Amino acid sequence: MSASKADRREDGVPFFALVTFIGLAFLTGGSSRGDVMSLVILLPAAVLCCGVAAWRLRAQHLAAYRGPVLLIAAAIALTGAHLVPLPPALWQALPGRELVVAHDRLLGFSGLWRPISLNPSGTRDVLYGLAVPLAVLLLGIQLGQDRLARLLPIVILLGCLSGVWAIVQFASGLDSIFYTYRVAHPDIATGPFANRNHQALFLAALYPLLGAFAAMSSGDRTSGVARGKQLGTLGIAVFLLPLIIAGGSRIGLAAAAGGIVSGALIFLMATLSEKGGGSKGGRKRSIVRAALGLAAVAVVSLLALMLFTARTASFDRLFQASSTQELRFKVWPIITELVGHYFPVGSGIGSFVPVFQVAEPDAILRPTYLNHAHNEALEIALTAGLPGMLLIVISLIAVLAWTRRAFARGSTERLAQSGVAVIMLLVLGSLTDYPLRTPFLSCVLVVASLWAAAPKARVLRGGKKTGKLA
Repeated sequence: MSASKADRREDGVPFFALVTFIGLAFLTGGSSRGDVMSLVILLPAAVLCCGVAAWRLRAQHLAAYRGPVLLIAAAIALTGAHLVPLPPALWQALPGRELVVAHDRLLGFSGLWRPISLNPSGTRDVLYGLAVPLAVLLLGIQLGQDRLARLLPIVILLGCLSGVWAIVQFASGLDSIFYTYRVAHPDIATGPFANRNHQALFLAALYPLLGAFAAMSSGDRTSGVARGKQLGTLGIAVFLLPLIIAGGSRIGLAAAAGGIVSGALIFLMATLSEKGGGSKGGRKRSIVRAALGLAAVAVVSLLALMLFTARTASFDRLFQASSTQELRFKVWPIITELVGHYFPVGSGIGSFVPVFQVAEPDAILRPTYLNHAHNEALEIALTAGLPGMLLIVISLIAVLAWTRRAFARGSTERLAQSGVAVIMLLVLGSLTDYPLRTPFLSCVLVVASLWAAAPKARVLRGGKKTGKLA
């Protein structure tokens, strides 16, 4: 039996389980709220997939992807640590617990053992929710070269379905059954998500994937087929842009510009490498000039489209601050003060809502509540403290290392290059929102991390090495 056939037999079950689970996450994982009924389906399925993955897992798989495995293990361990009961004297000495300590004394509960988290139920929800990215990771690290590459068109297909979903929502009216989340914006097409920013970020993240797919299609033996795939890729890129603009997401527009440039850069690097392009220095200068030109074209095109469609929500929101945007500017200084109040341990992962409500000034009270800080760095610093901040720094260092390796290897690492680009775009979105808390986008992040961190040679069961990753 050939090596490729053996590899396909080896990772066939994990691949089928992974694709099925990602499809389920697409349909049911568009919101991270604890009261979303679809999570009753998704979270048990995630635990089941973790069991399937663990059944076939080998030490070689974990060793090949040490970076992503250690990062998610650290996140799970930190979350679990916030649920471990502490002795009363130790817990009462933690910063920010003074109000609870005073209440305990009044009620005669001063001898209770309590966990670090001020909202243990919220922490348990976060821990349970981590089963979703964990399932994708444990299944994904068992895939060989061909299977990892096949995930690329699958994610692109889901992006196209997300765009079509949004069109159907818009065409069906405000009471459309295609708005599947009670907390969604009924006047804006959000696709499978409850948040328009998350929809826009997902569509924007497709551009580097389209660039990688077009570059990989150029290696097709039939030139006509390759040209057809590239034209199809261009058509999808054009199809996505108006949907991002119509969503009214500022961060989505910024991510779209970055996605277009990164996708074009990936494609140009591969094309110039295949054609020779003269000396190495000349190729680099050509790539840089082309990237700068594409950046200018992308920005000008976005502005021109918004000016042409001046009645769109995006245009209005660019020049008129929304209530949500104004609220963010008001709450960020408050959250910054809370970070210092609970530092260095934090208030507990998943405790943002009750902790903020205790400190929320009367001047910003509204009929609704703030479910997240809309800035992941701030929220993690508040709830996870110094350990959470260190985990962020380590994660960014790992991403930078993957980026350096992907682009240092040249155009052959198209999957890795698209992976780090997707990670960067999702991190950009986390500056003003919380996309990575959405179950489906956490799946996309893990898949991108698998592409970015994939070793040059895969090690499968029995110690057999496979070919290089694309």
